[in-house]
Amino acid sequence: MRKSKYIILFFVLCGVSLFGENERVVATTTLISGVLKEIGRERIEVITFVPPGMCPGHFDLKVKHLKILESSPYLFAHGYEKYVEKLRNSVKNPSFRIFYVREEKNWLRPDIHIKVAEKIEKIISSLFPENRGYYQSNLKKVINETKKIEKRIRRMLKERRLEGKKVICNEYLEDLLEYFGFVVVGTYGRKEELTSRKIVSLIEVCRKEKVFFVVDNLQAGPDAGKVFSGNVYPLHIVFSNFPGVFEREINLNKTLIENFKRIFISYGNPGN
Repeated sequence: MRKSKYIILFFVLCGVSLFGENERVVATTTLISGVLKEIGRERIEVITFVPPGMCPGHFDLKVKHLKILESSPYLFAHGYEKYVEKLRNSVKNPSFRIFYVREEKNWLRPDIHIKVAEKIEKIISSLFPENRGYYQSNLKKVINETKKIEKRIRRMLKERRLEGKKVICNEYLEDLLEYFGFVVVGTYGRKEELTSRKIVSLIEVCRKEKVFFVVDNLQAGPDAGKVFSGNVYPLHIVFSNFPGVFEREINLNKTLIENFKRIFISYGNPGN
């Protein structure tokens, strides 16, 4: 017993974990890191470059990010980040690799969430094959939980007779809202992209189609929709397209639920 204590003390003093070190990977956004954390859980440490409240297109790479990649050479990206390919010649670590998880549709959609989780599980299982069974088990949990969340949201929408309601939204939210049964009759980009002609057109659509909601994308500007919706007064909602804004934990399913809670609260019945 005394000998075991000395062995444990030796490992502690040397800074060595008795249970092995977590694998470390880097993600460009919280969408990717959210899925990585679901699959890897406590066995993978994930570092995220772009803060959840920022538009990834406005993110600037800094020297500190290069230093991170020198010690954590596995980078997961969407493929639209302009700076990523430049890193190939900047990172000196010979083990540096970029893994693109390409998916044009909204990752908060349950079907896309599951599709992406399956892709990421295959990648990290190939990188760290000793934990393959663990990652595959977590993938099953993600699939089951995501399907439950989808059923819950659809039930709440049906109970409140919100299916089929006409909405105008930020262009990055269109397929998510359509997936859950809303009818998107107009879209728009960032606030600075709204021309006077576009504003007049959206006001006309609001009136003609009797739009129920205008849904802004927080990362593209949380008040862009107010520029035109204030003239016709439909309900104004703000969704986050990236996890980690409404809750501390970076989790796609929790962000999806929080988004729809904003519709239910604005409608006057938040529910469960």
